[in-house]
Amino acid sequence: MEPWVKRQRFADRLSKSIGVILVLLVLLYLALQTTILSVIPFPKALTFQGDHEEFIECFEQHATLADVDGVTSYRRDVTRPENRIRLAQVQGFLRASASRAMFIDLGEDHFQIVDGYYENRHERSRPIRKYDMMIGWLCGTGNL
Repeated sequence: MEPWVKRQRFADRLSKSIGVILVLLVLLYLALQTTILSVIPFPKALTFQGDHEEFIECFEQHATLADVDGVTSYRRDVTRPENRIRLAQVQGFLRASASRAMFIDLGEDHFQIVDGYYENRHERSRPIRKYDMMIGWLCGTGNL
């Protein structure tokens, strides 16, 4: 067998194995995104020590709650009582079809993040994605 044929076969085997590895990595990512996160219980509220502005900056940089496109809008505002910040995502082109909200309650030396779905349920509200709650936990503990 000629050397160029051997090199060609090796290149074919290498490209197939790289393709299989990439497909397996994508499948693993999808499994982690759906299956594992769906069975992990997340609390409805988390309390952290530190500065809430650093948390908000980190959260807005990494979380899907802060994503916007032609249909999804994101807003940050202060609600009553005045020591509460609301991060909200609203989906809908002409009117709101779904909304997600996370509240940040400010204390003197701590802050607490609360899933807004459990406080004011209505037909269009949805709970925060567990992925976003995990990002919130990582940002609150300073690991991200």
